[in-house]
Amino acid sequence: MASSASKDSTEPLIPGVSARTLPDNQSKVGLHVIKTTAVLRAISGAACLFAPKLVGELFQLSIAPQDMILARLFGVRDAVLGGLLWTAKDASRTTDATQSEIRRALWANIITDSVDLCSCLVGLMDGTMSVPSAALVGGGAFVFTLLGIIGLKST
Repeated sequence: MASSASKDSTEPLIPGVSARTLPDNQSKVGLHVIKTTAVLRAISGAACLFAPKLVGELFQLSIAPQDMILARLFGVRDAVLGGLLWTAKDASRTTDATQSEIRRALWANIITDSVDLCSCLVGLMDGTMSVPSAALVGGGAFVFTLLGIIGLKST
């Protein structure tokens, strides 16, 4: 029986799971988009978690002291989604199982951002969000949704 050290390093760890290679340009763009999305998501999450009042002011949202918990919950959610996407990403040569994990993480990001965007539209329509706040928060959600779709298309 051959030792595991003698195995080819490009061979998949799970027998029967083939490794696939994406086209160079698609994998490079996709990998950069996925990395960027993960980092931006984690940074925005950490900012909301540790400085909710400051982040609220940047987005022209007034956050009362008793409401800071909601901003922190939002921050934890974003930090976890960023971490999930960061740990799911891999080089362009991946197994089908890894590709599936990346796609699930991207879908989690896309769905979250789509709901955020819809929430901003509802807030704008019912008057609970100002136009600048809805544009800033909704615009961020829209950009994150687009980044997720671009990342998804490249996997």
